[in-house]
Amino acid sequence: MKGQMKKRDNLLFDESRGEWYKKDWHEYYPAIIRLVPPNSDVLDCGCGRGGLLAYLRDKKNCRVKGLDLSDDAIRICREKGIEVIKCDLDEDTVPGTYDVIILSSTLESLIDPVSVLKKLRDNLNENGCLVVGVPNFSHLLARIQFFIGKNVKVFGNSKEDRKFGIWGYDDIHFFNKPTLSHVLAMAGYKPVEWSYIKSSELFGLYKLNCALLSSFIAVKAVKKGE
Repeated sequence: MKGQMKKRDNLLFDESRGEWYKKDWHEYYPAIIRLVPPNSDVLDCGCGRGGLLAYLRDKKNCRVKGLDLSDDAIRICREKGIEVIKCDLDEDTVPGTYDVIILSSTLESLIDPVSVLKKLRDNLNENGCLVVGVPNFSHLLARIQFFIGKNVKVFGNSKEDRKFGIWGYDDIHFFNKPTLSHVLAMAGYKPVEWSYIKSSELFGLYKLNCALLSSFIAVKAVKKGE
């Protein structure tokens, strides 16, 4: 599976300016995928073009559904045979109950992440879980970039933008492992498993699986007391 995901990533990744949101596949998806149990009922909140859901459906036998605000994204998902509901997570009630609810590169764009996470408790089945993935604001390369006055963001804008320190317009919250843990706790969840991607080849340290070296962190969390 690892080789297959890498191949898809290479085919679909494009660094062209402002085009990131148009991609079916992002290099941080494997960090999410490994936390999703097979044969699950899955809701992806902010599903984009549905590449993640299509993979979970086709490779992990999940029953999938998405939420998004973009009419274009919804259309493309439906062309893939994925059911998608137009929904504003900050404002609307989320329909249905699920084994897994995914927020992949979504939480940092919400106005009130804690309120949304609390609301989603009602959408989880008895033994259900959240899988939340966010850009890691304090990984090693980000700290170096910040020190020299450059943009610390890795995902969501082009290499050309990052050279000039331009920050992506969509992020209004910035997370690392401790702050994400705190937000989950405030919403009534506890982390049970963490997942990372390889951030950098700096001194060969990228081979280690830890938050300090990962530009994206993902966590599986369950409701407290369950």
